[in-house]
Amino acid sequence: MKWLGELVDRVFVVVGALVFCQGPLFIQQYTQRLAGHVDELQLQIDAMHKVAKKSGKSFAQYVQKFLSSTDVDFASQGELMQGMQTRFTQLSDSLVSLQQANLFTKPFVFLKHLNFDIFSSTMWSFQPGLLLTAEGLLYALVGMLFGYSAFRFLKLLFGRRKPQANLTSST
Repeated sequence: MKWLGELVDRVFVVVGALVFCQGPLFIQQYTQRLAGHVDELQLQIDAMHKVAKKSGKSFAQYVQKFLSSTDVDFASQGELMQGMQTRFTQLSDSLVSLQQANLFTKPFVFLKHLNFDIFSSTMWSFQPGLLLTAEGLLYALVGMLFGYSAFRFLKLLFGRRKPQANLTSST
């Protein structure tokens, strides 16, 4: 029976490594999607800047003209433009933070700047794989430690309990 326990602990270690090494791949695919959103918003905002310039206004003045309009349609258009600018700033800040994060801080930066919509779409199209980089290796090692620890914890929790000796004596 000892061989079975040794086999199961190795399975936990391998599964832990395989699951954890998907982390950098997911972050990479998320970052690619994030960059696509930033690029598209940049195109839209650049177009709005050109239109504002044609009318002799700064972008802020142009948006404010729409926002201060008494016409609900124009005011809504101003809110839309302002929202696009805000979203662009947030997403581009997130992208720069992720790109500048190092091997050890990247998971924390990822969680701090997580955009749920982009996260969700990345989840639906995620392509698992094996990342053969220092980052992938580090995640795999952490996964191995996690898998082994999980096995040891479960073994401790559900392991056989030795019967206790009867401490009372009969006379």
